[in-house]
Amino acid sequence: MTYTRMFFPGGNTCNGFHSFYQYVVPPDAARLFIFKGGPGVGKSTFMKKLSQDFSSYNLELHWCSSDNDSLDAVVLADYTIALMDGTAPHIVDPRYPGAVDEIINLGEFWDESQLTKNRAKIIELTRMYQTYFRIAYLRLKEAGAVWNEITEYFRDSVPDAFLRNLKRTLKQEVLANGVQPVVTESRERHLFASAITPGGVVNHVSTLLEEDYKVLALGGSPGTGLHDLMASMLEWAREEMLPVEVYHNCFMPSLLEMLIFRPAKTVILDASGMVTNHEQLLARVRNGRFFDLDPEADKARRLQFNGEIEDSRERFNTAISGAIGFLNLAKQLHDELEKFYITAMDFERIENKYDEIKNRILEYIGQ
Repeated sequence: MTYTRMFFPGGNTCNGFHSFYQYVVPPDAARLFIFKGGPGVGKSTFMKKLSQDFSSYNLELHWCSSDNDSLDAVVLADYTIALMDGTAPHIVDPRYPGAVDEIINLGEFWDESQLTKNRAKIIELTRMYQTYFRIAYLRLKEAGAVWNEITEYFRDSVPDAFLRNLKRTLKQEVLANGVQPVVTESRERHLFASAITPGGVVNHVSTLLEEDYKVLALGGSPGTGLHDLMASMLEWAREEMLPVEVYHNCFMPSLLEMLIFRPAKTVILDASGMVTNHEQLLARVRNGRFFDLDPEADKARRLQFNGEIEDSRERFNTAISGAIGFLNLAKQLHDELEKFYITAMDFERIENKYDEIKNRILEYIGQ
């Protein structure tokens, strides 16, 4: 049975754009096609068509956080063959030119005169598009300051003994299915399973988990120890050389949203709901446990700062909503920008290029 797993290799975060594009394929990938060209030249359409034509294979679809309907990469997982958008903000350049990596410049297929006559409008749209993104990141930075404020209200409020016991329990749950150490340099992979996008906060966690996976869900406010606990579990996995997929918090990438121990079919998930809502996923989980840290927090501390906590949560949500609003405005301008390029493209030549690359991939996989 084949699978299609979905990710975000980059994210709009409180620190600006954050890239994990180096983890889309391993350094020793069989083949990597890197697409260059402006907006609307057909990069995402190219990749979507290939994903449809190769739908009978195990696929990884890497979506764009700036346009959640666009693809940034497609990977044939069993063959480590990938197509990837290599344009800003996720600049990707060849590591092993010719031997592994190949640049496909779709700019070769546009009518430059069509773009030149719309030069002023293209420049204006691009500048305003970038302005909206800068404002969106300022709103996310504002939300980051509020997040840090909430962290202070809860810092050291959960007893260390509780956290130690919970860590011990999580280790036992991961080891229960007999996961074995792996002596390779590629034990870890870092990506986003969720993203803050023009369409809101989108997550693809459900595509990453099979029905029989055990989900260990953690609830708790920033500062309760939830994120320290997840970081500690990652360090433990490194020490034990356990293979793990690492998914970062789409808002604050220094924190973790999820750890997947695929051989053990076990997941540790931040289910706090501060940024990403996993309620629908958890409702479908057959094998899982939920550990809530908030009830363990010092009650006197929570009572002391109750009003401030409620106010800060409201300010946090307002800042996130504001950022999403500006990301949406940026996408609208990007859509306008794409129209100038779409009308300038020779899509018949692009179609021929598609057929060429498709046939080459079939040769690589021996079909």
